[in-house]
Amino acid sequence: MFLPSIIFKDEKSSDGVKRYVWNEETSEMKAAADSAPAVSASDAPYKTLHVEDNPEIRTIVQYFLRKTHHVESAVTGDDALRLARENRYDVIIMDVNLGEGMDGIETTRRLREMKGYEGVPIIAVTANLGSNVRENCMHAGMDAFLPKPFQKEDLLNAIRYVTEQRARQTAAT
Repeated sequence: MFLPSIIFKDEKSSDGVKRYVWNEETSEMKAAADSAPAVSASDAPYKTLHVEDNPEIRTIVQYFLRKTHHVESAVTGDDALRLARENRYDVIIMDVNLGEGMDGIETTRRLREMKGYEGVPIIAVTANLGSNVRENCMHAGMDAFLPKPFQKEDLLNAIRYVTEQRARQTAAT
């Protein structure tokens, strides 16, 4: 059974205070035909950082995104921060539990403090579905929560949604 992704949406209440709500999104986005070749780094519309300590999951995400994203991987939070200082990413997929060292929540907090990463969409992925994990992800600055295991369409839909939301927010300012 696959659970739907959870998207964090900010909404202003009648008292003007910004609040966050979780909206369940369905897998509407359909993947490109599997026969299409992988996209080259120069042709990819998105440069994506995937932060994940599990090599199998890194391989799966690389495969899922091979036609639409240039994906670079980091195994630890420290690796992710180093890569973010050296490169500019359009979207970040962040495992919440990274094993050794800082977790994905602390890594996200530090990314949000870096110049140029204040508005980059960050998607949390985790097998830990406790409600406090979702809340911690939101408060750290993540834009969406995608439970593991997830399907290709769920990941693509979450990326599409958060990048469109950030683009709308940027256009409005």
